[in-house]
Amino acid sequence: MNKQLSLILAGIASCLIMAGRVSAQIPLAPANVQSPNAASLGMFGEIPVSYYTGIPSIEVPLYTLQQKGISVPLTLNYHASGFRPDMHPGWVGTGFALSCGGVVSRVIKDAPDDYSNGNYYLGANMGYYYNHNVLNTSSWNQTGYMQNIARGNEMLKDTEPDEFNFNFGGYAGSFYMHADGTWRVKCDKPLKVSLYGSFLNIPFTAPYGTRMQNYGMSQSFGGFVITTEDGTKYYFGGNTNAIEYSIGFFNQDVDEWLAGSWYLTKIAPPVGDEINFSYERDDYVNQMYIAIVNDLGTRTKNSGGIFNPQPACSSWSYSQVYHNYNGKLVAPVYLRQITGLHNVIKFNRSTSTELRYDPVVYEYRYSQWSMYGGGYYGTDFIPVLADNGTSYYPQYLDKLQWKKLDQIRVEKTDGALVKAFNFTYNNVSYERLRLLSVNEIGADLNPLPPYTFSYDQSASLPGYLSNMVDHWGFYNGTYADMSNQNTYYTTYYNYREPVATYLYAGTLNKITYPTGGVTEFTYEPNTYSKRLQEVRGNGIDYNFSAQNKLAGGLRIKKISSYDPRSPLQKQEKFYYYVSNYSNTVDPNTLNSSGVLGGQIKYYFEDYSRRAFNDNGITYSKSLFSSQSVLPGCINAMGSHIGYSEVTEKLSDGSYTRYLFTNFDTGNGDQSADNVLQLSRTAYEPYSSAEEERGKLLTEYSYTAAGQFSRIRSIYYSALNKAGEYVPALKANYANVCPNTAVSVEEGTAYRLYTYSYLPVSETISEYNQGSFVTSTSKLTNYNTAYRLPADETITDSKGRSVKTAYVYPYDLPSSQPYSAMLQANRLVPAVQHKTYVDGAQTSATITGYIQLGNGFVPSSITTYTNSASSPHTIALADYDNKGNPVWVRKNSWDMGAFYIWGYGGQYLLAKVENVDYMTALSAIGGTSATNAFRDIVNPSQAQVNSFLAPLYALPTAQVSAYSYDPSKGLISSKDARGLATSYDYDNNQRLLGVRDFNGDIIKGLEYYYRQP
Repeated sequence: MNKQLSLILAGIASCLIMAGRVSAQIPLAPANVQSPNAASLGMFGEIPVSYYTGIPSIEVPLYTLQQKGISVPLTLNYHASGFRPDMHPGWVGTGFALSCGGVVSRVIKDAPDDYSNGNYYLGANMGYYYNHNVLNTSSWNQTGYMQNIARGNEMLKDTEPDEFNFNFGGYAGSFYMHADGTWRVKCDKPLKVSLYGSFLNIPFTAPYGTRMQNYGMSQSFGGFVITTEDGTKYYFGGNTNAIEYSIGFFNQDVDEWLAGSWYLTKIAPPVGDEINFSYERDDYVNQMYIAIVNDLGTRTKNSGGIFNPQPACSSWSYSQVYHNYNGKLVAPVYLRQITGLHNVIKFNRSTSTELRYDPVVYEYRYSQWSMYGGGYYGTDFIPVLADNGTSYYPQYLDKLQWKKLDQIRVEKTDGALVKAFNFTYNNVSYERLRLLSVNEIGADLNPLPPYTFSYDQSASLPGYLSNMVDHWGFYNGTYADMSNQNTYYTTYYNYREPVATYLYAGTLNKITYPTGGVTEFTYEPNTYSKRLQEVRGNGIDYNFSAQNKLAGGLRIKKISSYDPRSPLQKQEKFYYYVSNYSNTVDPNTLNSSGVLGGQIKYYFEDYSRRAFNDNGITYSKSLFSSQSVLPGCINAMGSHIGYSEVTEKLSDGSYTRYLFTNFDTGNGDQSADNVLQLSRTAYEPYSSAEEERGKLLTEYSYTAAGQFSRIRSIYYSALNKAGEYVPALKANYANVCPNTAVSVEEGTAYRLYTYSYLPVSETISEYNQGSFVTSTSKLTNYNTAYRLPADETITDSKGRSVKTAYVYPYDLPSSQPYSAMLQANRLVPAVQHKTYVDGAQTSATITGYIQLGNGFVPSSITTYTNSASSPHTIALADYDNKGNPVWVRKNSWDMGAFYIWGYGGQYLLAKVENVDYMTALSAIGGTSATNAFRDIVNPSQAQVNSFLAPLYALPTAQVSAYSYDPSKGLISSKDARGLATSYDYDNNQRLLGVRDFNGDIIKGLEYYYRQP
């Protein structure tokens, strides 16, 4: 699709019109970028933490908000892939991300899916959301159909779905809208996606004189609901304060605000209380980058050779680096508060004084704006910041202000402090924001010793947009010189090569813990010995030969943990990224197991396309593109390298070799289904099989003597790969030269795969001094639509097999409540389990469910001892309206047990046995009284004792009672004999001791901290 100015009245936003202007298969500037906070979270999905990527797990757990059925951990995570100079840090400093909620971020492909602006010619319903049905045909990838799209008005319709990436609550993946209008999810779990609320207006006033003011702005998706396999709903967005927007930085006169990230606003379990997240919008920030695309001229061709020595049109452009500073203005939001039933978590931030972009980034564009008399209708240079002429350049650049997180406060609902975490930074104007320490503060306001963080200082760090980055955006200390107009396009590649010396700079290399313990991280550069061909669908480039070719970024080499007072007890782990490792061979003599996932190219000397309105003449264009690489945008490269074999060696000499799926194990990507252009590039869309790579194939464990101790082998299957994809079509035409009607077409039909690649067979063999001892195997069959195991069979070393078969709500779609459970995505746990030993059924369990509000709860559990036995019901249950069991019995004539709940329904107050249910219920006032007391969020101990007192008057009743401080946990319990146990906590909510009914300490704990 090519949004040409001649076809669209006054032009739609530049991010919409630039796709295809030069070539759809050559990297251009990204249509949108994420805020630093969203991008830092996205890094963990883009380049996962694993042995396969060489990225270690580095995290600092801070606090976990627990609410019945929901857990929200607050964790600091560090991404140790290396330092990228042009990636702006988020509010917790370079490399760190605060994980405590979630976000859906999108990568815009072609136009935004939700774009519709009827004030432009053909601008109404332009986005893919409105045009998905264009691809809902078996001809979507056929040449004739693609040509019709590329050449006609259909090209003004978005036929390329945006990619929506999510990260929340232990789930990470992506989703797309399918051609049939449904959302398809790429995740190993059966998640369900739906839109949340209505489309929302952009919450900003258009500056005077801009196209936004004259033509308005498209609405955006209001948000999304992602329902997990247990029926829990996660709500993203829903209001504009939870949505981040971006707009072109230098072309705001013609651009529009676009929604890019929707933050988690609510977690709603199927039954029970919600947890809510609130956000605040703050000062604008900008994410700048260098994006150079130079047209070096077009010539005519015939049969692969130039037949016209004169160009069809000369070079359009030559530009220096400083001409090509570009970027986005971002309107970020910040997490302000998480609200649970008993606790509130507050996030306090302030403006940082960290390193800013050099003024030179703006000066050339300002000079051009001044020279040509302003922008569209004479608008200000940066209209949004100018605020209708109330401030002026360069003063209004001060409106760009980055934030830092200063404190996290955990409070009770009455405002009383539970604990807090204070963050300290370098926070100086000449350095990027860097986290130095985190202190926990107790309820008594006394601090514990801090976590402290140390960083590599082997080289000074450059400023932003230093033009000293390698192919993958990591620091290389080499300026990419483009001053020679005649040669820059051939020499540029060498300037972007990685340089090992600079890769370490600025990376986290030590954590000192509150206890005084230390963990040190030693890194080394990525290397590879294999790479893909230029057209990645063609697989491994077997003409490439290099033992250890340097690649950008870092991998972990050694992790050392020790107490400084006992340095000889250091625990170390060493990592080797080579093929066929052995402790008898020097690993430096072995080939790297790394596979580079794509070749890099900047100069395209002969990019050929055929004219469809000029007698089929072929035109060859020469192009140069610098490719800005930023996480979370369309040019992001993900994990650019993966290791097929990684060895972890421990201090005692024992080691484990891990073998992974990779391009060289047959798990490569597929080329596009069909293409219209004659030339192929490394950057054309393709059908990615990334889901298949990085999976553990074999795990060989060895003793220090090099003998086998264990072998674990896993085989995988792609579940319904042929059917689990979203069709996508990138199609357009473009004029060969300015002011000419001769046009060339481009089109690429490709697949966005959403299938899962899951283990179907696993074998574990145990060895003793290298001799085989025993083995077990496990076979798994899946329901391919829902990605859950249909049955699992475990076979031991004696050949005895135990098979467990599962039945889920989707297996019973015609009966209730299972059809309703399926609709609500309440898929797990399985409703039936059947066990077979050597083929004969030995037992079965069937769980009956009833609907309770929007959720479902077990109402009965029935067992069978074999296929011919009579059923035996072992449990029946009644519930309150918060999903808590209040009466559980073995059968219809069993007296059972009566359960009383409190603290907002979150905790069990009492279990009453040996008395009739109705008698016990009546003694404390009936259902209305128990529900009313249950809903008191923080009852006093006196209130609890008073409410339960009538139960003790029942002559046969056996009462077990409990009381809590929701911020700490259980504080006392009393068993059916009336014997009490109490629990003491310190001001940091840590258990100090346990006392018996006489108040005597029966268990004591002490906590020691020291710093080296």
